[in-house]
Amino acid sequence: MGRKPVEKKRSLDPAIRQQWLETLRPYCQKNGIRRITMDEIASLLGVSKATLYEHFSSKEDIVSALTEIFLANLNLISILRDSGQPFLDRYLNLFFQTIRFTAEISTVVLQELKKYYPQHWQKVLEFHRHVEQESIRFIQQGIQAGVFSRINPVILSLMNSRVIEAILDPDFLMQTGMTFKQAFADFFQVQSLGLFADPKERLKMKTKIDKFFSEMNLYKQL
Repeated sequence: MGRKPVEKKRSLDPAIRQQWLETLRPYCQKNGIRRITMDEIASLLGVSKATLYEHFSSKEDIVSALTEIFLANLNLISILRDSGQPFLDRYLNLFFQTIRFTAEISTVVLQELKKYYPQHWQKVLEFHRHVEQESIRFIQQGIQAGVFSRINPVILSLMNSRVIEAILDPDFLMQTGMTFKQAFADFFQVQSLGLFADPKERLKMKTKIDKFFSEMNLYKQL
């Protein structure tokens, strides 16, 4: 009889995993995640491959954890539920956080998730569906408060979700020749014309959006 395989003990220390993922994230944002090997990951982290496997079972495990970090940092649900903030501020914060997400995760990573890691790309799409449901509630509350025009919140939320999904799709940006900044700015400009009941709110929104883009130097490369 042959020897029974010995199951490798895993540490799964959350603090170490988080620290390593934060170290890996900038590299992956710039270079993508598909081609990097476990040997290269261990080298980047300054640990042995055996030590790396004590905390991550596979590269797939790392890709999954990185995807979850990207989505957790987006934080859209808490923005929509923050009733202590005015509707305009919540709406704009939703916009700004989405912009930051698209810049942070990078076109390279999005493209690879969609093409080579469909199960993790599904996480991105499922997250946006969840945000869509929260958006419907948010829009209904804004209509009741007289801030938003009396429009169908389901249609508006569906429109938001589909447009954002398209903008997050690197193929769409390449086909249209648009940047993240241009696509989102045009989208929210068109949307605000029909969303806000008060023209003054539309002007405030445009001013804040212009200020946001001018202050964020990272968009010079988008």
